[in-house]
This record gives sequence, C-alpha cells and structure tokens, in this order.
Amino acid sequence: MWCHDEFIASKGQMYCSFPCRIAANQEATVIRKEVARRERRKAAAKRCVMCGALLSMYGVGNTCATHSNPNSLSDILKQIRKKV
Repeated sequence: MWCHDEFIASKGQMYCSFPCRIAANQEATVIRKEVARRERRKAAAKRCVMCGALLSMYGVGNTCATHSNPNSLSDILKQIRKKV
C-alpha cells in the first residue's frame, strides 16, 4: 500500500514487497522523530517567575526584562499609580 502498486494481499500482508515495507517503516520513523522533536521544543517554554510572562527558550535566567531590572519595574509601577 505504501508504494501504491496494486497487489493481492495474503493474510495480514500490508506491503507488496520487503523493500516497500522497509521504506514505509523508515518514513514512519522519520515522522515519529520529527513529532517528538517538536514536542520537546514545546515543553521547553519558560516563564518569568515573577509575572508568568513567556520567555525565550534561548535566554539566560528565569525573569523577564521588566523584573530583571528593578529600576524599570519601579518606573512602570509609578506610571500605573499615576493613571489610577
């Protein structure tokens, strides 16, 4: 069935020949590995420990730019207080 050649299948036969079966299994393995790689990358998402903002997986540390610089955080809080 993988190579789309027509053949009469005997009991339990899925592929027309041994090389066709090997090629189909290799293709399935490549697809499985690609899916697993994508899932690992999804699981690698990091969040700021202070506010929960999504961080880059390539960054160092576990806080966002706002929380890594305390001066900018205090400036933002002052601006919020002024608006209220």
